[in-house]
Amino acid sequence: MRRTADVIALAMAAVIAGCSAGDGKLAHDAALEDSSYIELELATGRVSALAPPSAAALAGDRWRSSHMLFRYVSHGTAPATASGLPAGGEAEDSVRLHADGGWLAVFEMTASQWRALSADPGAEHGEMPATGLAPALVHAVVDARRLERFHLELPDDALWRRACGGGRAELFSWGSSQQPLVAKDHAVHYDAAAGMPAGAQRVGSLRPNSSGFYDMHGNAAEVATTGGGYAVHGGAWDSPLLACRTANQVALPARTAHPAVGYRLAIRP
Repeated sequence: MRRTADVIALAMAAVIAGCSAGDGKLAHDAALEDSSYIELELATGRVSALAPPSAAALAGDRWRSSHMLFRYVSHGTAPATASGLPAGGEAEDSVRLHADGGWLAVFEMTASQWRALSADPGAEHGEMPATGLAPALVHAVVDARRLERFHLELPDDALWRRACGGGRAELFSWGSSQQPLVAKDHAVHYDAAAGMPAGAQRVGSLRPNSSGFYDMHGNAAEVATTGGGYAVHGGAWDSPLLACRTANQVALPARTAHPAVGYRLAIRP
């Protein structure tokens, strides 16, 4: 009889422990879904909720090497750009897009992060943006990366534009000013007066936009999905300022690897 009682007691303890573990998992999942910032550990695929990071943490190498930092972008409209562009601008300047909510990487993907994601020991490493990669290749690598409860992906154009412009109808994340003294704090781009930069800079070298994202304009042009294909957004280090505006996009064939084109990843449940 005592043996039977012991078995029953052990079974009840296991049930209680399972309930506690389940409650802990539910709490963990709820914390993730309610968090403005989440972190992806590239080596393990673990996703964790974070408190808003300090300026010192943002300046460090953690989120440019072994981990990725994401910030939540709420659902809403990425409105058409303000008027005043030469010849009325391009077709995309009049387009309003609706973005579903999701987390977007605070930084452009670095060479070290790509090396970790692709598991390619021959890939470059460092804190410069990962460029010269065809969208089809990056899409395949990202899709193959399995995360618990989350899906790593390329952002769509609506999510990218909403994160860049913050839902405002302006040329840039800082407004519509084209003054060099304003733009130089936010975008690594070609300035006709000052000359062309030597190339891309370390990811996150300049000021973030008002939503906390770095290098949305200039540095490396960033790939997003659009319809059934891909387009690059935000201009690059060799782009004139107006080509770096929030609404600008240029179609990119799936197998084209361009030296000025990089990536910023998104994550969704």
